[in-house]
Amino acid sequence: MYVPRCNLELPDELVARLGSQAEKANLSATAYLRDLLERDANGSMAALELAPPLRGIVEQTSDAVFVKDLEGRYRYVNPAAAALVNRKPDEVLGNRDPDFFDAESAERIVQRDAEVLATRKPTTYEEVLTTLDGTKRAYLITKFPYRTPEGRIDGIAAISSEITDRHRNEDAFRELAQGLSATTGSSFFSSIATYLAKALEVDFVLIGELVAPNQDMIRTVTLVAKGQVIDNMQYQLSGTPCENVVGRSLCSYVRGVKHLFPNDRELQEFGIEGYVGIPLFDLEGRALGLIAAMNGKPLNNLATAESLLRIVAKRVEAELIRDRADQAIKQMGHTLELILNSAGDGIFGVDPSGKTTLVNPAAARMLGYPPESLMGLPATQILRRPPSESGKEAIHPVEQVLRSGASLSVLEDYFLTKDGAVLPVEYTVTPIREGTTVSGAVVTFKDISERKKAQSAIARQQAELLKAKELDELKSNFVNSVTHELRTPLTSIMGYAEFLEDEVGGKLAPAHHEFVRQIQKGSRRLEYLLNDLLDFARLEAGTFSLFCREADFNQLVDETVASFKPEAMENHLELEASVPETPLVVRMDPQRMTQVLANFIHNAAKFTPAGGRIRVVVRQEGDRLRCEVQDSGIGIAPEDLPKLFQRFTQLKDGRKKGVGTGLGLSISKTIVEAHGGSIGVTSQPNAGSAFWFTLPHEP
Repeated sequence: MYVPRCNLELPDELVARLGSQAEKANLSATAYLRDLLERDANGSMAALELAPPLRGIVEQTSDAVFVKDLEGRYRYVNPAAAALVNRKPDEVLGNRDPDFFDAESAERIVQRDAEVLATRKPTTYEEVLTTLDGTKRAYLITKFPYRTPEGRIDGIAAISSEITDRHRNEDAFRELAQGLSATTGSSFFSSIATYLAKALEVDFVLIGELVAPNQDMIRTVTLVAKGQVIDNMQYQLSGTPCENVVGRSLCSYVRGVKHLFPNDRELQEFGIEGYVGIPLFDLEGRALGLIAAMNGKPLNNLATAESLLRIVAKRVEAELIRDRADQAIKQMGHTLELILNSAGDGIFGVDPSGKTTLVNPAAARMLGYPPESLMGLPATQILRRPPSESGKEAIHPVEQVLRSGASLSVLEDYFLTKDGAVLPVEYTVTPIREGTTVSGAVVTFKDISERKKAQSAIARQQAELLKAKELDELKSNFVNSVTHELRTPLTSIMGYAEFLEDEVGGKLAPAHHEFVRQIQKGSRRLEYLLNDLLDFARLEAGTFSLFCREADFNQLVDETVASFKPEAMENHLELEASVPETPLVVRMDPQRMTQVLANFIHNAAKFTPAGGRIRVVVRQEGDRLRCEVQDSGIGIAPEDLPKLFQRFTQLKDGRKKGVGTGLGLSISKTIVEAHGGSIGVTSQPNAGSAFWFTLPHEP
């Protein structure tokens, strides 16, 4: 039976020397042992002949110390070495590595031992070993040949420090580096969250951004739950641990977070115990969102988690900012596309060589091309112009702008459509500049066919107006001339009629007196017509004027009504006036206002049948007087009312009643408005009419 050799002794001189050095250097137990063994000049393993001072160090150290013989059996193990394989020291002694490690790990251990024995030199390396229960641990191992006091190699001695946490951190950073190098965009966020979850050994990782406009909610950009990327969600910040992170600083809860935030539904649903989150900011320091790592168990290695989150946060911030910029650019591009597609003007974009890089639907439609057929074609081939009258080919405006770098605007020119039709256009060519370099141009043009038609129509109207003005001048001149030419013989006729009436040439028979009255009546009618024509001529010539003075309007009404009494009696009409008892003194031109009132009474008499009634009513209305001539005549149709005050207008019924110029009411309107008054009429067919006007006391 093999008996392990555990009674190892260390020479007193070496113990004293090395113990003093260890104390002076304040080395840890592991460092002390490594230093002791590596500096043993003879390379012997006498250092492991443990004297009491060293035995205490080796037995208490957390690092594994062991010795194996040449056959691989363990001759010595300290408690830390035995604990690595879940055994007590006496359960390890006499056994080999395959008794504690899986086949692959045991084979690597044997190979390393063989290398040390072959080189006869100490060696230090890192190794990941798996025990038979499946536990993996990483170690920093120093091995060296074990020599007897006589110098003969008698086995392998080693000191091993567990570095599993360091390996885990290194793996985490390695995973992180892979995640950070992932492609940008949505895949980046899911990748980095997955790597973080793996590196931190947590169940959940979310990357979220604030939701505008109130910024009181978080929308997850990515959410990893137990290794799977799940659907994004949106949640209120209030009452969650995230509220203590966003816009603030890194915040962590190693355990019990679900109890601290009982109203956080997600924490309760997922059973979260540990939480760590870090805020995200934009370039101007405004809150963007956060990264949060959560676990169903208390967090391990919080320092590592915080370090990783700080590193990742900067990269995620940059990606979120870039993502937002991309979204803004896409939205801007979409908006620009909508504008281009909706624009009524044609828009062309060309590169420095003049080839088409952009064309909107309106441009293609106006020129008669399918939009897709124009891309890449020279603009000079698309925006063709008719040959000049001189026959000389002028430089194309696009080429001109690309050469000069100066904008060009043309109010009227012509392009040829695909089928050769001439299209009148207005266009502007603007250079596109990058610094001092012209990198292209934009052509905007509009179809001015309708404008050209409108211009032609306006020109025709102006010509017609000019012709009408000339005709009006001829008419005015003719009316003025005729009026003056007729007034002289009319004056003679009226004078001789008075001689006859007065029997200056001899006594007249009764029948002859009737003849004279008819002559006088016709002469007065002709005088009215001539006066209207003369007033019209004055209005046209701009020589019409008023001679205003203060006068009693009541007296004017009474005198005018009295002058029409004989005509009213002759036509069997009742004519009366109703005026205020006190005088109405108004500043006016009495002759012109008499003319207006006479016109109203004359028209009323003409359109009121025998037995009818005409009434002139005057009353005060505020700071104005109102005069109204009411009749019980045939009335006026509603559609004819707007025509009444137009020049040379006679209604159908008026033409039947006799000769007239159609100027009376038009002239009356001019006279009243010249006084600062207003004029109008109310009427219904077969219900009579009421012509009225108002005058201010001071025109």
